[in-house]
Amino acid sequence: MRATTSSSPCSARPSATTRFAGNATLASAGVDRTTWIGDLIATWRGTWDATHARAQVALHHSARSESAHDPTAAAIPQLLSTYIPKTLPDDKMLAAACDDGSLSDPARTIANCPVPFGYFASAGAGPLTSVVGDRLSITADLTQRIGGHVVRAGVTDEVSELVTTSAFTGGEQDRTLLVGELSQRRFYTGICGDAPQDRCDYTSSSELTYRTLYGAAYVEDTWSPVPGLAFDAGLRWELMWVGARLQFSNQLAPRLGVVWDPLGSGRSRLVGELRPDVRDAAGGARADADPARRHGR
Repeated sequence: MRATTSSSPCSARPSATTRFAGNATLASAGVDRTTWIGDLIATWRGTWDATHARAQVALHHSARSESAHDPTAAAIPQLLSTYIPKTLPDDKMLAAACDDGSLSDPARTIANCPVPFGYFASAGAGPLTSVVGDRLSITADLTQRIGGHVVRAGVTDEVSELVTTSAFTGGEQDRTLLVGELSQRRFYTGICGDAPQDRCDYTSSSELTYRTLYGAAYVEDTWSPVPGLAFDAGLRWELMWVGARLQFSNQLAPRLGVVWDPLGSGRSRLVGELRPDVRDAAGGARADADPARRHGR
C-alpha cells in the first residue's frame, strides 16, 4: 500500500485600486476598491495492488469591497445635480467660480460651468458595492481491478455562494434636476406603495445572495475478454440547483462503448459508443469519456 497527501498553500492575491469619476468634486469622485482572492486545495491518493483511490477538497474565496476615498464623503449622501450648486462645502472655490448669480459675473446670461452630460456629483461618494464569493468542491474516485474487469466509481459535490451588498453613503442618494427640486434614492424593505403619502420601511443596504449546488456520481465497468478487445458500460447521475426555482435533479446518463484493436499491435483502433447527448459538467469524469483512452490506445 502507498498513500500520499498533498496540499497547495493558500494562495492569496490582495490588490487595492482607486478610481475617480468625472463630473464630480474631488471628495465625491474617489472610490477605493480592495480585492482579495484565495485558494486552498488538499489531495489524498492511495494505491494498493489492484486499487487506486483519490480524494480532493478545494476551497476558493474571493472578496471585493468599495469605500469612499475621502473620509469626509463616507457618511453623507451624494448629491447628483444637472447644474453646479451655488454652495459646495467640499469645493467652495468651484461653487464661487460657477455661480451664475454672482455680482462679479461679467456675463450672467451665459452659464459659467454647464454640466456636459449626466449629473454633477458632490458631497458623498454615492453607491458602494461589496461582493463575496465562496466555492467548496469535494471529489472522490476509486478504481478497482477484478479479474478482467476494471470498475471505476466516483462522486463530486460543489457548493457556490455569491453575496452582493449595495449601499449609499449616508443611507441615500439625492438627485436634483432644477433648483428647489430634490428626490431621494433609498433601499427599502417590505412593501412600499406608489402614492406619495405611503410610508416605506427604509434600510441602509441591499443584499442579494446567489447559491448553486452541483452533485454527480458515476460508476462504470470495463471488461476485456481477450487482448485488444474491451467493452465498457457506465451510468452517471447529476444534480444541479441554481437558487430555489431552477433545479435539475436525478439526471441520468447511461453509456455503452467498445474498443477493438484489429491488428493487435496497439496502433489500430475501432471505437463504438452509445450514449445520450448530455454534457458532463463535473470535473473528474470527463477523462473517462473516451473508451479508447481508458485502455491506453
